[in-house]
Amino acid sequence: MNKIRLSAYMMAFMAAGFSGCTNDVEMPVDSKGTQTVMMTVDVSRSADDTRSSLSPVNDDLQCEWTADDKLLVTSSTDGSRLGVLALKEINSENRSKATFSGKLENVANGNNVKVNYIYLGNKGDYTNEPKDKVYTADYTVQNGSIESLSDHDIMTNQADVIIDNGYSYVKGLVLDRRVSFARFKLTMPDEVTFDQNTTVTVTGDGVNNALSINGGSLEATYTSGSLTITPGQNDFYMTLLPNTLSSGFDLTFTVSTADASYTGVYKVTKPIAQGKFYRKDNAGNPIEITLTKDPKTYNPGDMGSWGGLDIDPAYETFTPTWVTDEDCWIVNCRNSEHLGGFGHHITYLHNGIKNNLLTSKGGSCYFFQWGRWLGYPSTAASTLYFSDGDGYYDYYPGQSQYLNGINILNTSLGYVGDTGLAVTYAAAYMGGNTSFTRDKALNWSILFGMVSSYTTHGDYIYANEECKWEDRCGNPCPDGYRIPSASDLEALIPKTVTMINGTHAEVKIVNGVSYAMRWEVVVSNTIPYVEIKSVKTTLQSVSANNAIFNSAPYIRLYAYGYMDNEGYLKSRNSIGVYWSSDSGKNTIKNTTGNGGKYLEIDFNGRTAVLGMDVALRSFGAPVMLIKDDNAKSSTLTPMLPLIVKHNCKFF
Repeated sequence: MNKIRLSAYMMAFMAAGFSGCTNDVEMPVDSKGTQTVMMTVDVSRSADDTRSSLSPVNDDLQCEWTADDKLLVTSSTDGSRLGVLALKEINSENRSKATFSGKLENVANGNNVKVNYIYLGNKGDYTNEPKDKVYTADYTVQNGSIESLSDHDIMTNQADVIIDNGYSYVKGLVLDRRVSFARFKLTMPDEVTFDQNTTVTVTGDGVNNALSINGGSLEATYTSGSLTITPGQNDFYMTLLPNTLSSGFDLTFTVSTADASYTGVYKVTKPIAQGKFYRKDNAGNPIEITLTKDPKTYNPGDMGSWGGLDIDPAYETFTPTWVTDEDCWIVNCRNSEHLGGFGHHITYLHNGIKNNLLTSKGGSCYFFQWGRWLGYPSTAASTLYFSDGDGYYDYYPGQSQYLNGINILNTSLGYVGDTGLAVTYAAAYMGGNTSFTRDKALNWSILFGMVSSYTTHGDYIYANEECKWEDRCGNPCPDGYRIPSASDLEALIPKTVTMINGTHAEVKIVNGVSYAMRWEVVVSNTIPYVEIKSVKTTLQSVSANNAIFNSAPYIRLYAYGYMDNEGYLKSRNSIGVYWSSDSGKNTIKNTTGNGGKYLEIDFNGRTAVLGMDVALRSFGAPVMLIKDDNAKSSTLTPMLPLIVKHNCKFF
């Protein structure tokens, strides 16, 4: 049955000693002089022995009365409270039938006196007359159990009654349910465990979460808003309120856990009417909804949003294939004796993560030029070196200088591939060379684009446009990560001080969320760093030694230095530089044009200053990853340098 209705039969009740009723007999009065009426009602309703509840029987919901159920009686004229009828007896053969009786006040003697009957559910307030004589019930928070459906199971009707010598009776009264019920089952894409901290939120244009009944007219008004099932369950019952839509609507379910959220939609084809029980195929089974995982929103003020577990890059290799000669724009060659070119032999599926930093080779952290997919190479066994415009091929076995796994030999950078192939990564002076385009920067991605003078615009390609990092090479980060924006990095900068002297703590609002944040400058025997901790808070202020920071997540920003525009390592142990994905006007002295925005940390003993700046895109710096469930890694099949010496190709 789609509509559940409860029948109430008013039967004449005559107390012992009364054999008849006449209209000219005065009404009984109580000790205060108030006219009273004794009323007895036989009603059909539904539960177990201790509570009024609903239970599934024959694919429907069966109602039973229980010991503490009540009926409210109000005036149809002004909605004033006339009295409450209490349960007197439950039918032993059919618990959906029971007898209620009670005393009404200020009811006139006579025929066809119109009164209202209101059942407010197990948890309704039958004692107090509400403001404006309007009875309300809030369904915003529900617990999903079938027993809870009776908490505010509103039923009403209006009837003409006969008041005769202080007693009344009514025949054939039917109470109409003013709410509806539903049963849903949620299918999750992951093995989600529902616990006390899991919630299910139900939203939609046709969702109402509160009901108001006028005590006089019995008209209902509804408040729109979401419903929450807590603790969340994957199979649950809920109360749905009618709506006034002219058509159906989408009922959206959102499951929130500690780590993720999931969303699914059920299309309600018709407006919700009162007295319905929504279930699958009218068979009492739950309506099944399949949920999908929602991308999580990561706040840069939460240090748990930064970096991730160490993972290695992924790649696929194939037989080296010669693609093109070097056109002399690579090494500024002056003769044809020293030739080189490019070929394919590997497709990079994604970069990796090491110590929360983007890396192109597992086990090592890399510096990246702004807007480049691949980082600088390491462990050089062979290097293509440049001198006075002539290029030549040479070996530097056992001669290496390492920066966090990066091999630096003046302006020379070499790399032995993960595949065991001796592929040489080259550097090239770009200057104002218009032939080095964005396309070449991507396809010849491993080239270190050098800029010989600060007087140029400082870009390693001639385009020099204002763009995003991803506009040049796509997303170089693994799935689920991206390069932070400038505003993301700004969240790491204190707001109330310009210098951190040892430690500093403050409450900072980041993207509308209040965080307690602490900065600590750590100087060790290796590389100094600033450790940043954060935790959500309602505090207005916080000290650095507050216990709130004891188990808070943290990140560490090290003074790795940077690679300048000619490939020299600068400011190691004194400056930390971390790229953003945004560009802007260069702020480096004696430069023009556009560069990459970055976070800079200047160390001086136990003090540090954090700020944003803009550097040449030919500079090299680390990338501190930030999480983003929407982010997908781009792939790259670069043309890598292959060496030709005396016109002999070997690779």
